[in-house]
Amino acid sequence: MNKASISAPPLWRLLAETRVLPELGHFLRGKEQQEGLPTGSQPVLVIPGFGASDFHTRLLRKALAGLGHQVYGWEQGLNTGMNSDVRQALAERVADLHALHGQKISLIGWSLGGVFVRELARQLPEHIEQIFTLGSPFNITPAANNMLPLFKLMNKGKPVKLDMDGFLRRAE
Repeated sequence: MNKASISAPPLWRLLAETRVLPELGHFLRGKEQQEGLPTGSQPVLVIPGFGASDFHTRLLRKALAGLGHQVYGWEQGLNTGMNSDVRQALAERVADLHALHGQKISLIGWSLGGVFVRELARQLPEHIEQIFTLGSPFNITPAANNMLPLFKLMNKGKPVKLDMDGFLRRAE
């Protein structure tokens, strides 16, 4: 298949993501879904998806803390995409948590946050134990998604730069 012919998934797939709402009630009712899960004391940094913030990852962070992990939010406000300031702040956050705990940290990225954690692991492998991505948009072309129009709306006046050469090099 030609890369140029790859398009965003059908909009109904994006709308199907609302299935999380009924599941949220089940999660909030009890801790039975945590029974039998491994506990630990790993430092963990959670990075939200596009258009989300630490507020949106608080239940995940609470569940991980309940398993004994030392969990942190990204502390960057609303995720509106990567730029040099966010890249620098995340690198500093990872380095600070690594220094605070004296051990490598784990990263969890939700959606676009998953793309961020992959890049952080490439940039700072000496600080990262492992990464987890949740619903992250990995494909052969970064424009083949339903979030690009929303990204453009939330970042009015800023050009969308798709570094295809760099993207393809990192995707290998």
